[in-house]
Amino acid sequence: MRALHFDLSYLADALKNGVITSVELTEECLRRMNAEHCAQHFVYVDADGAMAAARASDARRAEGSSLGWLDGIPFAAEDRFCVKGMATENRCGMLRDYRPPYDAYAIQRLREAGAVLVGKLKTDGFLSGRTEEKNVREGLVGNAGAIPFALMAETGGSLMGHAARDAATCIGPLVSRWGLISCAPSFDCVGVMTGTARDCASLVDFLNNGNQENAHQERRCKRIALWGMTEEAISPVGAECCETELPDMEAILQAYKILSAVESASEMAMYDGIRFGVKGGGNADIRGQTAAVRGKSFSFEEQKLILLGTALLMDEHRTGCYHAARGWREKLQRHLRDLFKKFDMLVCPLSDETAFFPGFAGLSAVSCEGLLWMTPREREADLLAFARQNRLERSVER
Repeated sequence: MRALHFDLSYLADALKNGVITSVELTEECLRRMNAEHCAQHFVYVDADGAMAAARASDARRAEGSSLGWLDGIPFAAEDRFCVKGMATENRCGMLRDYRPPYDAYAIQRLREAGAVLVGKLKTDGFLSGRTEEKNVREGLVGNAGAIPFALMAETGGSLMGHAARDAATCIGPLVSRWGLISCAPSFDCVGVMTGTARDCASLVDFLNNGNQENAHQERRCKRIALWGMTEEAISPVGAECCETELPDMEAILQAYKILSAVESASEMAMYDGIRFGVKGGGNADIRGQTAAVRGKSFSFEEQKLILLGTALLMDEHRTGCYHAARGWREKLQRHLRDLFKKFDMLVCPLSDETAFFPGFAGLSAVSCEGLLWMTPREREADLLAFARQNRLERSVER
């Protein structure tokens, strides 16, 4: 197999011009996925289904009826996205052997465009971004990776924190979450991981297609706010850079932990072994059956999270914890509304302490080369246009 660059624009042109076929590209992806350092990221590989989709793509191109620039390009999806007939378990025993009767919106969009689904990626389950086992996906995407891009979900840093030096991630809060297994609804959003910020932006823009909230005139980025860094950290990008401060980030981090625990507990509360989740328990009493199923199917960490989230809503804790956390979130949102009246974009270093920030603050974001680039959701098109120009990669000193 000839050397391939897993850059989406390069692959789209190579497929269009007949330099490679989708079958060849998919076979190469499957070969790379079998490598030890990449196989650890997958819970399921659909080699037969992927090859069938690749052959169908090549047949369409031979007939002159290609479905577009993504037709024939392989991708993987995180195991939080429902895929019709394919096991979707979100690393949780409560969803063991669950096979959805439908595709998630993002999966459906990509398949309609001819993209080839090769398998499902491991997740952190309902504890997204909070497990001690940090599954950083080094070498998964990019030129030396196994796949050109991955469809993933963001909950408090579970995606943004995965950005490696040879990869970029992007979250699009305006992309429909239909068919995504929810962990914490106000934090969850759809995102992608690719080799470059430009590819990330193109994919999120594609997934946003038809969203009227995102249809507005793109503006030139004139002023960039820098948080936790100096102007020397980035090269000139044709915009004025000014340092700024945000409210107490330690308090905001604690607020995130409280709110995400409450929301995750509420989401898991629906799994009772009767309406949702695995069946069983052997108890005639509904409460007994629910307790038996949850005790057997939820991990110890998930059970602790349910108890914690429920306790935080009890009368003795609600005001001092839950309402106080909501107050900090509202304070941050007010601060950001004022900030974005003066600046077009906010940039900060990417770390475990900042990866949760875009989801908590309700921002669109691209992470690349160790930095987070953020805008309000209503200005998502500006961020994507900025990333498509490849200025994020070029702006960072190497």
